[in-house]
Amino acid sequence: MDNEKQVCEMCGFAMSDTGEGAFELECRCAEQQAPEFYVYEAGIEQIWAKPTETNFYVMRNGEMRYHLYTDENHEYYEVVKYTSDFFELGVKTDKDLEKLLDTNRLESLNNPWFEIFHDQDEMWEYGDVFFELDTAIAKAIELGKEKGFMV
Repeated sequence: MDNEKQVCEMCGFAMSDTGEGAFELECRCAEQQAPEFYVYEAGIEQIWAKPTETNFYVMRNGEMRYHLYTDENHEYYEVVKYTSDFFELGVKTDKDLEKLLDTNRLESLNNPWFEIFHDQDEMWEYGDVFFELDTAIAKAIELGKEKGFMV
């Protein structure tokens, strides 16, 4: 069926039927696993939540600061602090980011990460650090099932 909607198991966003039995993600999670693609402002940001009676959240934590060197001697650089800065450089997927890192022009001073938070548990922050969105979401779902918050 054309235009039938299904939901991405990883993030919960919609997928569209391509008409050939395959589904195309409308979400970004398939090609943007790195936390660098979820930095819209300084501080902690909610990236994923599964609404239930109580909530587990995947949060992006950590400030991002990269230097993108514009010369061979690494004397001059542009500061990359937000996802939009990467987008302006044409870095829009994990593969693009890997290619840029391989050039040795990008230096990480501060990097972002994902963490799992819960709003009603005594231990509202679980302390594990994740660098791939699907791994963080899977852990949040696992914790929710373990604690009986998710079905």
